[in-house]
Amino acid sequence: MIRRMKMKSGLKRNNNMSLKIKLITICLLLVAIPTLLVGLVSYNIAKKDLASLGNELLKNNVNQSINMLRTLDEEVEHGDITLEEAKEYAKEAITGLPNEDGTRNINDNVHLGENGYAFVMDREGLLLSHPLKEGVNLWSVEDPDGVLVGKSIVDSALEGNGFSGYIWELPDNPEKLAPKTTYAQEFEPWGWVIAAGTYDKDFNAPAQNVLNSTLIVLAITLIVSVVIIVLFANSISKPIKKLVQYSEQIAEGDFSVADVETKDKGEVGLLITSFNNMKNNLKYFITSVNDKTVNVASTSEELSASAEETSKGTEQIADSATQLAEGSDNQSNSVDEVDNLLNNMSQTMANMIESIKDISQQTSETTHTATEGNNVAIEMTSQMTLIGKQSKEVEEVIQTLDQKSNEIGKIITIITDISNQTNLLALNAAIEAARAGEQGKGFAVVADEVRKLAEQSGVASTQISNLIKEIQSESQKAIESVNSSNKVVEDGVTLTEKTGSAFDNITTAITNVSNNTKTLYSNSDKVSDSISNIIKSMKKLQGLTQDSHGFTQNIAAATQQQNASMEEIAASARNLADTATELQDELSKFRV
Repeated sequence: MIRRMKMKSGLKRNNNMSLKIKLITICLLLVAIPTLLVGLVSYNIAKKDLASLGNELLKNNVNQSINMLRTLDEEVEHGDITLEEAKEYAKEAITGLPNEDGTRNINDNVHLGENGYAFVMDREGLLLSHPLKEGVNLWSVEDPDGVLVGKSIVDSALEGNGFSGYIWELPDNPEKLAPKTTYAQEFEPWGWVIAAGTYDKDFNAPAQNVLNSTLIVLAITLIVSVVIIVLFANSISKPIKKLVQYSEQIAEGDFSVADVETKDKGEVGLLITSFNNMKNNLKYFITSVNDKTVNVASTSEELSASAEETSKGTEQIADSATQLAEGSDNQSNSVDEVDNLLNNMSQTMANMIESIKDISQQTSETTHTATEGNNVAIEMTSQMTLIGKQSKEVEEVIQTLDQKSNEIGKIITIITDISNQTNLLALNAAIEAARAGEQGKGFAVVADEVRKLAEQSGVASTQISNLIKEIQSESQKAIESVNSSNKVVEDGVTLTEKTGSAFDNITTAITNVSNNTKTLYSNSDKVSDSISNIIKSMKKLQGLTQDSHGFTQNIAAATQQQNASMEEIAASARNLADTATELQDELSKFRV
């Protein structure tokens, strides 16, 4: 066991070392790869942009030269300058001033990179103006890649987009070759091909600087990262190494080591805390097992003594079993008699429960009928009360109508008086009109009409007065009839209230009977269930008493077997005590 734990400890040490190396390697890759990718991408983008800028610069230079040639050609046509003078001026402006050896100095005003320059050639590839090879025909000259330099320049100017690429010697070092890009256009009036070329390395120099800076930053980053990563790896590996050291001591059985201290709150701190908990739990477990072995040794001795006492008790059990067999026969006869009595009682309770069910059902029906009668009585009381209320309202309306009829009679009397007075006034007016003669005829007509209206009003007033008297007579009869109805309604309300009260009493009495019946039924049912349970128990008891007689015969044989078992238990208890002693010796090897 200890050997296996040592093997695991050595395995942890090897894993710890490989973990540190892997951690440093992975972190360096995570730093180096993104930095290098950013540098390469930046280099390629800068290189591409600078190449595009260089091409545009070449194109602008050639366009400026073409414009200058157009201006010189116009001056030649105007006679301001000769054609030869114009061409020489153009060569000096495009390429530079000539030297005595046939070369030309590169024009400092033309900026085409460190080694770039402009030159002139004809359609056959003859260099008309060049810093080093003026007068040389380039048509059939090949570069190391097999490109015909002169032909490619002329073809691009006449048929292509103007750009051509080839490998060419440097102007300051003819023995050194470098990739070169040239842009050319034809100036047809003079048959010239104007070209401007520069070396790729001149425009790619800033991009190369970006790449160099990236490599320098990468180197510095790697150095700083190595320092930081090593410190970080040590912060992880040192606690793990300490855990390995403590694990080896524990593997050798030494649990007295102190807890590993840590201030780390991360995964390493959790690992150390878990290790401390494991060590303390194992320590507690070993201590607990040691204590338990002491208890096992003591208990095994007690078990051996108990086995001897149990053996003596089995002999007494055998004697008691014989007496128990005799008593079981008497008990079986008594059980048979009780079973017969309980069967008769059960039949009687079943008949009584059926009768109670019938009573309960009839009581429920009576309760339902009484409840419906009570509801009808309540509804009748409500309707009679409503009729009484409406009769009083009718009486009040008729009395109000009688009062209004009296008031109308008074008004009719006033109208009749006014009609009589009007009639009298009309008669007087007619008399006065007759006295007036012709002048009063119109007034007499009006007086006659007023008199007729007064007579009609009097007749109408008399008719209305008669109608009012009839209405008052009928109203009085209606009041008397309503009063009689109110009396009948009040008697009916009183009678229906008494009827409702009687139904309430009947319902209450029936409800009490129903509740008592239900209680009686429930109790009877429980008594019946209890009797059934007693019968079942008696049947089981009868079977048990029959079985107990056979059991008591087996007890004697069982006690003999138990004596033999007790002897075996005693022997096992002695072996257990010996095993506990050996376990204590093994546990004493651990230091806790």
